[in-house]
Amino acid sequence: MEILVAGGAGYVGSALIPKLLDRGYQVDVVELFWFGNHLPEQVDVVHKDIFDLSVQDLRGYEQVVFLAGLSNDPMAEFSPSKNFIFNAAAVSKLAGEGMVGLTWERSFVVRTCGLYGVTGSSGKGGNFVETMLRKAAEKNPIRVVDDQVLTLLSRETWGMPSVCFVRTDNYGIYHVSAEGQCSWYEFARKIFELKGLRVDLKPVSTAEFPSPVRRPAYSVLGKKRLRSIGIEMPSWEEGLGQYLTARKSKTQTIKAASL
Repeated sequence: MEILVAGGAGYVGSALIPKLLDRGYQVDVVELFWFGNHLPEQVDVVHKDIFDLSVQDLRGYEQVVFLAGLSNDPMAEFSPSKNFIFNAAAVSKLAGEGMVGLTWERSFVVRTCGLYGVTGSSGKGGNFVETMLRKAAEKNPIRVVDDQVLTLLSRETWGMPSVCFVRTDNYGIYHVSAEGQCSWYEFARKIFELKGLRVDLKPVSTAEFPSPVRRPAYSVLGKKRLRSIGIEMPSWEEGLGQYLTARKSKTQTIKAASL
């Protein structure tokens, strides 16, 4: 099967594509490489802006995976018209999901939240786990909000169920996130617990961290539909433990390579 991935060199694409290749799929990528090229060598690249793609460019592909966009960008809240050019977010995100279903019935819309990954992301400015570990090393007091509840998910874990969509025809909207829920404060506390770190960590309210962007108090995603096709997700605690293990292995590999 030949698959075209738009934005394949991005935060989630760079985790998904190796899993597709491992399963024997032929993968091409449409990319401008704003944040560098870390793709496997066997991936062919179409150097184009997605708005310049033609029908001819799509011929021969059995599936198209759309991952292009800018992440963690409050522009969506401030300028919906400009945001529409780059992303599907806020109000335009819901509209975009509706248009996908209306215009192409053989489609999947995958929702997720709270992604973090081993390599971090230059486009996202790192990730929450690395920020907490850096602050712990600085020995300063750490304050984290405890009234925003969600489910944190590593991008490597996100890639596993997403591969399954390639081989099913149960089209529709799916939520891909870890099992369970926690506040940002609880997540930070678990990070330090698993790392065996003693830090000055205290919970605070969202009101104590003024932001021009409104964040939902509860953004946990139900996964009933995902379970209906036989996919079970690990808990957020399991995912965090796996992340920290992978992070340690990656750090050791980098150190060994520099000797």
